Amino acid sequence: MAQNWGGRFFTFALFVVLARLLTPHDFGVVSAANIVLLFIAMVSDFGFGEAIVQRRNMKHTDVNLPFFFSLFMSLTLAFVVSMNAEIVSGWLNVEGVEIVLATICFIAPLTTLSQFQEYNYRKQLRFKALAFRVFVANIIAGAASIATVLAGFGIWALVVQMYVTILVSLIWLWSMPVWKPTFTLDFKAFRELARFGFSVVTMRVFDFLAQRFVEFFVIGRYGVAIFGLYAVGARVYQIMMQLLQGALSDASLAVLSTIAHNRAKMAELYLKTIVISNFLFAPVFCFVAALSPEISLILFGAKWEGVEDIMRPLMILGAVQCSQFMNGPFLSAMGRPSLVMYVSAIKNLAAPIALLTIPSAGVADVAMIWAFSQFLGTPFSFGLTARELKVPILRVILNAAPAVLGCVAADLAVDALRDHLSSSIDSVFLMGIVLGASYFAVYGMISCSLGYRQVKTIVTFVRNRMNSR
Repeated sequence: MAQNWGGRFFTFALFVVLARLLTPHDFGVVSAANIVLLFIAMVSDFGFGEAIVQRRNMKHTDVNLPFFFSLFMSLTLAFVVSMNAEIVSGWLNVEGVEIVLATICFIAPLTTLSQFQEYNYRKQLRFKALAFRVFVANIIAGAASIATVLAGFGIWALVVQMYVTILVSLIWLWSMPVWKPTFTLDFKAFRELARFGFSVVTMRVFDFLAQRFVEFFVIGRYGVAIFGLYAVGARVYQIMMQLLQGALSDASLAVLSTIAHNRAKMAELYLKTIVISNFLFAPVFCFVAALSPEISLILFGAKWEGVEDIMRPLMILGAVQCSQFMNGPFLSAMGRPSLVMYVSAIKNLAAPIALLTIPSAGVADVAMIWAFSQFLGTPFSFGLTARELKVPILRVILNAAPAVLGCVAADLAVDALRDHLSSSIDSVFLMGIVLGASYFAVYGMISCSLGYRQVKTIVTFVRNRMNSR
């Protein structure tokens, strides 16, 4: 996780620099084209990645047919989209996106080539190598994108960043492969992997439709420039999820699959995960939500005014999802990805219904409505996971309650203090420092006093891990 953070922090810093150099319209156009790219990659993968990581006693040749199938699909879809970029751009209703779309769609087959090597790295728990690869790729891509924008190519800096990132990753992984394809094809293994992958890809399609429906909704109602604002606010949320949960989530399926037969051990780890996620990760999301006006202005400048209103509900959603997202790896490790799919269907069917039925006066309202719709799957997610692990749901709630109360109290304290200090502090940076210190003071006092046992568990866990080094 620590090594992964280096790459993610650099990505975030690069994102901030590019946001200051480019316009909301630039980000809106590339983000719209990226919707199609993500769909191609998701369909082509077909959930084989998680199936490969989860499968025990897998033979080297079992991966061959899924690899060739995914590569064929990604090449075919990329070619179709490239040849019909003008038609697809009409569906997106974004002027000028067709040339960007035709250019970036061939990132999809490169991603397939990279991902299958990465899946096998994860299978062997070689996460340090993967993290270092991400760090190097982000540095090289960052330098290339900044050079491109300074040379006056504007929006193409984002395209260059995407291509350089995947090419460096691809070269890195295949220069030190842990798996090499052969032409020995095992159709029985393919069917078994595809059966598992079907539940995964179905869940991802639901997620994709819900996630992208809100983006199409914003584009159609408010235009590409306002969509650029939404895309930047959502990007902050996504990077935060990658920073605070991504590395843990990536590693968890591979590790949990090795002990999935031991439900008692799984239950013990699950409760520890709930404590760590809620006490260490969720407060950071709530902190960014509470200080979103100051953080947005400091990072992006005045031309991105309005991003803070998008960030706030998404960060509160992220605080909940810190622990909720870990339910997926636990259920998948036990061979129950269909349950994850059901939860995903509930929350993602709620998203378009909520957006179409609840009135919204602006893009900030859209972000709030979408975040609310995502909360609807939370009770089902925790309930199903607790049932499968035979953990009383009350224990899950009690483990999380002190951290939740601490976050709520700290958020309310920041709002009250901002109103009190707004007339006496002119510096945004100084206001952020004062409010940030107040937030963590209130959170620490509430969470530690109400959750002494949970804090002690975290301290003991960290100490044991340090000693084991």
